Amino acid sequence: MNSLPIFNPADYGIIAKLPEAFDHSFTGTFGECQRMALYQTIWGRRSKYALEYSLLWGGVFHDIADTWQKTQDVRAIAEIIEANIPEVVDDRYGRNRGRMQELLIAWLEFRKNEPITVLRSEQPATVICDHPCPYYPNEPKGCNLTYGGRLDNIVRWMSYVGPLDFKTTVMDESDPISQFRPSHQMGGYTWMTTHLMGEVCWGVIIERLVCNKSKIKIDRFPIPYSQDLVREWVETERLRHEEIRRKFAEHPYDEIHWTQNFGRCWQPYSCAYRDFCLSPREMNFRMRWIRDNTIEHRFDFRKMEGADAVPS
Repeated sequence: MNSLPIFNPADYGIIAKLPEAFDHSFTGTFGECQRMALYQTIWGRRSKYALEYSLLWGGVFHDIADTWQKTQDVRAIAEIIEANIPEVVDDRYGRNRGRMQELLIAWLEFRKNEPITVLRSEQPATVICDHPCPYYPNEPKGCNLTYGGRLDNIVRWMSYVGPLDFKTTVMDESDPISQFRPSHQMGGYTWMTTHLMGEVCWGVIIERLVCNKSKIKIDRFPIPYSQDLVREWVETERLRHEEIRRKFAEHPYDEIHWTQNFGRCWQPYSCAYRDFCLSPREMNFRMRWIRDNTIEHRFDFRKMEGADAVPS
């Protein structure tokens, strides 16, 4: 039985719908906090106000790195920086336009000294596995999974071939890759690369870019993912897809059925949707608050040139 509110959510600009293709930004978020996945992806809402600066900073670097690899157009890179990073920034880590340019120069020098071969530049893809594959060679439907995302690059580095992912940070941690072993995002990237390349991918490569007032440091780490780990990711992902579809069919607007993870509220960068949960639960009030303080924003990783569904 559907659990419907006594008002029409459309009157408040709220339209519940599932994305056509599931990716890490949706199912990974669902695994961290179901309520956040509801607000962010199913309701498609985002704060009217400024994006958290660390996320903005990382997004700008991704864009300029991809632009350099494809065009080496210095003017285009300057335009990206100027369009996205304010001329005056109040950032305690000193991340401003000039520092972004310095980070790009340092990254180019790093790539010169530590060469890498890009086999596939940033391009979104939806992978459909419905027949025997390297992970399930004896199963008629293989992984029986459709999943997508944007891979920063697929590269060859020394003897490794696999996806490369940029990670920008202000902290130079002593164990910089522990958070990626295991990781929903990296498990998915390994699975996608195997199907895109037609052979088992050994794991993921991380390029970490530390940037703060006193330091710019760039390094690269291989992170292996065994076939057993990837198969476990597949099983978990299938169950997660089933749960999402069931909840959506039964409770597309009833927040209480999308559980909160209170531990997620104050993790690094905190949660951009915390104010949603802090607004009064009287539904009409909360809907008015969402209408007045958010805009519709539905992230679609496929909205990029060259995005296609790719049968494995």
